[in-house]
Amino acid sequence: MSHEVLENPGLPIWRTVPSTTCSFIARTSSLCECAHAFRSYGKRFLFNYGTDGTMWLAITKHRIFNPLRAARWLWSAKYVAWSWLTAWILCGTDILFKRRRKLWCPIPSLALHLVHSYPPPGVDWNRLLETAIEEDVSLTPRAAT
Repeated sequence: MSHEVLENPGLPIWRTVPSTTCSFIARTSSLCECAHAFRSYGKRFLFNYGTDGTMWLAITKHRIFNPLRAARWLWSAKYVAWSWLTAWILCGTDILFKRRRKLWCPIPSLALHLVHSYPPPGVDWNRLLETAIEEDVSLTPRAAT
């Protein structure tokens, strides 16, 4: 996947991404302009709900106009295929009539997505978590035996 990248010495690298978690920073005006897409998150649809992917695909419009790609996702990435379908059903007017937005994410990330299979790049999260656990265990008072 190609990304636009902003690099400044001494600062985090920022790149464009098609989606992120629900931890993000935005201008109030941008939130207002994208309010309908944000409301799709968790909205009941058929036997499931709108996902974070639903709202971000509607906002960034990343590969949203490629139905062949969506058909391939049915076998390789069912979550993405579901997000694509719900984006069109729940946010079709946003996709067609609102402008495409860029979603920028820093490396290292500002937040950790709490799904073990999707760690953000640039930080050895396992080592940091193990260190935190070791420090917590060493600070925990032990019962006298």
